[in-house]
Amino acid sequence: MPEELSHDIATRERELQELKAEIDRLKTLHQDAADVADARNAFLAHVSHELRTPMNSILGMTRLALGTELSTEQRGYLEVINGSVEQVVTLVNDLLDQAKIDAGRLELETIPFRLDQLCETVSQTLESTAIHKDVAVRLHWDADVPRTVVGDPTRLRQVLVNLMGNAVKFTEEGSVTLAVAAGATDDTVQFTVEDTGIGIPTERQRAIFEQFEQADISTTRRYGGSGLGLSISQALVEMMGGAISVSSVVGEGSTFAFSARLPEAEDVDRTVTAGAARGGSVLLLTDQRLARTELVSTLADAGLTVDVVVTSDAALERLRPGDAATASFSAIVVDVQRHGLEIAWELGRERRGIPMLLVTPGGNRGDAARCRELGISAYLTGPVVAADIVDAVEAIVAGADELVTRHWLKERRRTLYVLVADDSAANRTLVTEVLEQRGHHVVAASNGAEAVDAFESQVFDIVLLDLHMPDSDGYAASRLIRKLGSHGAAVPIVAVSGSVSDLGRRRASDAGMNEFLAKPYVPEALVEIVETLARVRQPAA
Repeated sequence: MPEELSHDIATRERELQELKAEIDRLKTLHQDAADVADARNAFLAHVSHELRTPMNSILGMTRLALGTELSTEQRGYLEVINGSVEQVVTLVNDLLDQAKIDAGRLELETIPFRLDQLCETVSQTLESTAIHKDVAVRLHWDADVPRTVVGDPTRLRQVLVNLMGNAVKFTEEGSVTLAVAAGATDDTVQFTVEDTGIGIPTERQRAIFEQFEQADISTTRRYGGSGLGLSISQALVEMMGGAISVSSVVGEGSTFAFSARLPEAEDVDRTVTAGAARGGSVLLLTDQRLARTELVSTLADAGLTVDVVVTSDAALERLRPGDAATASFSAIVVDVQRHGLEIAWELGRERRGIPMLLVTPGGNRGDAARCRELGISAYLTGPVVAADIVDAVEAIVAGADELVTRHWLKERRRTLYVLVADDSAANRTLVTEVLEQRGHHVVAASNGAEAVDAFESQVFDIVLLDLHMPDSDGYAASRLIRKLGSHGAAVPIVAVSGSVSDLGRRRASDAGMNEFLAKPYVPEALVEIVETLARVRQPAA
């Protein structure tokens, strides 16, 4: 009996040692896997930053060039460059998102936001893309859907833009409709995107949610795309507590439907502008196919409903008596490359007291006087960023008693003193050019240490810090600035980076930064974040 007991004890001890060894082995494997994941994330962050930094300069400078007076041939070349860079940016974003999803590192925000405004902005932005086709973009809103909800507005917008963008891309005529309805439970919302496009074969409807898959190889050749959008959208929807499905008939169209958990929240207002034009409607006549999307998005974010037309005949139809929309227009915006004064004069006969803004790429001596004769309320010459147009619309709707021009806006816009640190000379030039065109004063530094020195010698309204710089990076510079008295503690600091990982954003927040601006960005995004953050502060002494 004692021998059997001793044998059992020895067996148990051996098994225990083997179990401990196995546990140690699994811990080592787990740590190795974590180290590999961390190394991969660090590599992706580095590659992302290195790709986005030059793309930021290319995209930003191209946009600035497109705002100048160009020949038709030159404009065509620049639009090709711009479109190509945007395709690369989309591909990089998709690859990084898919990598984060695969690694289980993608996280969702939980903040209150206006769902109705988000859906309206997405719809109007896609409408500006679809207008050159015979495709109508519609939004149907169920009265039972809460207007203010809690969730991640950025990722929800990403899903909606992907689904509606695909619908517009694969539809040559007919309509694309976004329907928003109450979900099966109190805290869910149901979204449906329906189009009259080319449709998807039944045997391919499950495969399109897989990575790098589309309906067929000819679709990829004809329409382009990475084949990651639907895979990412499915993962995001599932993270939001919902599910996505598709039904389609070839030659008739497709319907994508998904639900998301979005509990109702107290009302919030996150619009950029809250002035006289807030809640109004703008008739926008533009032949600027490239800039149209940004402009519509900016106007929509400012609380305006935008009715887009691309010909003067279509604009006249909207303004003639009997058109139900005419009475509701708060302003008319004419943004054309040629014959702007003639078109404005033609519309002026029908506008019936509605204030008008004329935007042209270049002006001639006497144009301002001619605008006054024609009763045009505002006259802006290029290059013009979308924020200028919003400011001008605000002014004319409020009843400005003189012709609103870029000089008029600049005189009334408070000059901001901006400190920017970036190790890329091209990006420093871009930021300086964009902000100085707005009448602001920029001091540039090539690293964090120079930025801290500059901050100690002058008072700034806002600071822009690239996160990855030699010698002293943006994180270190932000921490040091926050220790420099009451002004250092209060000044708005914006993290600017081509690395858009959740970890990088958290580190920026922990270092005392207020906002995050991802490269590449368009000039309008830079202007918006600078002027919005600095608006709540007193002028620099």
